[in-house]
Parts: sequence; structure tokens; C-alpha cells
Amino acid sequence: MKSKSFVGKIIVFLIIVLSLSGCGEKKEKLEKYSNPVFIAEGIRRVSMEKNGKTVLDIAYEPKEYESSYEYWKIHEPYGAEAVIDTETMLEFYRKLEKLDKRVVSEYPAGTVEELKKAKSKITLEYCRADKEESNSYEENADSIATLLISGGIKDGFYYAAYEEDLGTIYQVPESDIDEILKINTFNLILKISTVVPVNTVAQVIMDADGETYKWDPEKEKDSALYQELQGILIKEEIKTKKQNEGEALLKIQFVRNKKEMPDMILEYRSYDDVYASVSVNGKENFLVDKKEVEFLKEKIKLYGKK
Repeated sequence: MKSKSFVGKIIVFLIIVLSLSGCGEKKEKLEKYSNPVFIAEGIRRVSMEKNGKTVLDIAYEPKEYESSYEYWKIHEPYGAEAVIDTETMLEFYRKLEKLDKRVVSEYPAGTVEELKKAKSKITLEYCRADKEESNSYEENADSIATLLISGGIKDGFYYAAYEEDLGTIYQVPESDIDEILKINTFNLILKISTVVPVNTVAQVIMDADGETYKWDPEKEKDSALYQELQGILIKEEIKTKKQNEGEALLKIQFVRNKKEMPDMILEYRSYDDVYASVSVNGKENFLVDKKEVEFLKEKIKLYGKK
């Protein structure tokens, strides 16, 4: 069931990526707008600050050597190695697209000054949509807009304005803004540590209990082990960082076959009696089932004895 669920997610992932890919890469210089016209599929970056802290920074940054499911990078809070669940991401983008903003002519004194100093804001980079065809957009991500959000709430609304036009003040429902700013970023990722296409790999080096094992895709006819090396699912986000590193359980290094491709290194360490932590290229954000790590380690050892 685990593998079937994983494959299903990847298929959905690829379908959505194909629908998003028509927008292309962003231009070097983005034009600022105070009245953004976009659709969810045209968003290419979302950066959100809440009370002065960046809580989300997700961007479409394809590289020539990457597969389509690697194009999206979630820089905050997890680092670019986390694998995005594009299905959930697109649902989130639709909330941004449909955000209910109502222009108001009357608002409390000091609102404009407060917005100038806003500590909560949402910045979008996007392909500007065709006003006459709401389901289409221009080819390049060439636009940017920042929505500033007031700190106070009145009658169930926040006051907001775009950075480029502080003369136009909006009321935005408190529930809409809170739902966006309080997004559970853990829900935006696929619950897998990494996906490394086998055609990008020259060799896999595995370290377990002081022994080193190697897997060569050109020599191995059976790729079942390779799939299992990426099959341990993420269970939870690490809420409390430990002061001391846990015992090293398993290290897996995917050595790439081209210089421009960075190696991918998974390291599993004991976290407690139930969980092991997993780091991806040095970034440690998630927990996995410790028993699954031990089970995989034993499989690797058996492979080494073949």
C-alpha cells in the first residue's frame, strides 16, 4: 500500500507540474503591480511574513538536469531539498487567487502609517493573467506584488494594501488571512525524504554499522533495493531539536553522474525509542519510524553479502 500511495502521488504531481510549466521561468526584472491579475497556475513564488518572521518561501526554480517534481523549492521553513506536494500547494494557491478584498473609502486614522510598517505581508511572483481570459496567462513570470496586512482587526476584517498603492485600502476577512498565514507547511510536502531519479545516479554508497556497501545502476539488474532506499516515509516534523546528535544509524549517498548535479545525502540518526531523525544534505527537519530504518539497514547488509 505504501508504494502504491507513493506512485499515485507522483502521478498526480507530474500532471499538475505539466499544467503549471507553461508559464516558464521568471524574467530577470519583475514589474511591480498594485492590482495583481493572476490565476493559481500562474503563481511562481510565494513569500509570507507573519509578525516579522518569514513563515513560507516557496518558488518554482527548474534546473536543466532536474526532473519535473524537483522544480519547486520550499526554501522556508525546510530548505530546498524538501519534496513539494503540488496538489496541496495548488489548493493553497487557489486561496490566494480567490482572496476576498474589498476597497473601502473609510478606515481608522493611522491605517496607512500602520501598513507602511506592516510586519505581516504576502509577496507573489506570478505570470500576469489575461484579463479577458481568466484561465490563461502570459508566458513569463514577469510580475510581483506585495500585500501589506495591518496588525489590528476590526469587525472581523483586516485592513490591507498593496505596497505600490497605499492609497487604495482593502478590507479582507480575518478568517481568510488567518487561514493563509497559519498554513501548516508540513501539509505542503510529500512525506518522502527525497526522490533521486536513477538515470542521474552513478553510484549509491551506503554506510551501516561501520561497513560500506555500494550499488551501481549500470551493473544491477534488480532495482528493488534502489526504490527502497528512498521508501522510508516521513512521520512527523521535528518540534524539539536535540542538543546532542543521536547515534548514527544509516547513511545513504546518491552520487550523481554529472558535475552540475549535487549529490544527495540521507543520514538517519536515533531520536528516541520510536523515531529516527533524517537529514537531507545536512538539513534535519523530520522524523521517521526507527524500525523502518533498522529494517532497511538489515536489507542493505544482506545485499552486501550476495
